[in-house]
Amino acid sequence: MDTAKPLARLRAQLVQDDSVVEEGDDAALDALLIGALVEAAAAAPELMTVSSPVSRPQRLKLSVLVSDEGLDSMYGKERAELAVSHDGVCYLIYRRSDGGDYAVVWSPSTLMAPTTMSKLPDVLVVAMLGGSA
Repeated sequence: MDTAKPLARLRAQLVQDDSVVEEGDDAALDALLIGALVEAAAAAPELMTVSSPVSRPQRLKLSVLVSDEGLDSMYGKERAELAVSHDGVCYLIYRRSDGGDYAVVWSPSTLMAPTTMSKLPDVLVVAMLGGSA
């Protein structure tokens, strides 16, 4: 799989300020994202509703970067996943106990539960939030 275009698309979505990502972190971020893109390319497609900004069903091939089982108190019978699609888009996926999974395209304004944020690898914290881990 050629990951160059999906990686560029994903980095454009995730990295808020290139100047805060140090050289060593830059290589670690690319390794993490390329691994996720390759895994997503091999994944079975899932059909779910994606909101961005209009809700519509989409077939997504995903690789999970972070999974959070601790959302029930805030979201009720859901868990969250930060996932990457094979074509280079980052989603916040909500897995519902009733099977009605849905996703939102991640952006800097996407609300993420503190329990999910605390599970992000440091290199993603720096890239996505533009600050030190």
